[in-house]
Amino acid sequence: MNLTWDERYAVGVRHLDDDHRDLIALANTLIGTVEQGADVEQARDALENLVELALAHFEAEERVLSECDYPDLREH
Repeated sequence: MNLTWDERYAVGVRHLDDDHRDLIALANTLIGTVEQGADVEQARDALENLVELALAHFEAEERVLSECDYPDLREH
């Protein structure tokens, strides 16, 4: 199983879209690691990489939404 980037997912903010592509790539790495039966340490490393980028991305995304006075930021 692989996740695939589609331009319909683009939000029009280059660094956020780059993050989205990277998140998909890291998710695919994690999926591949598990599907290949890699050891727990490799799977943990792949998961940690994904979570680390996700957390940084969510902070960046919320900054952009805040700067734009996005009305539903709290719910986001």
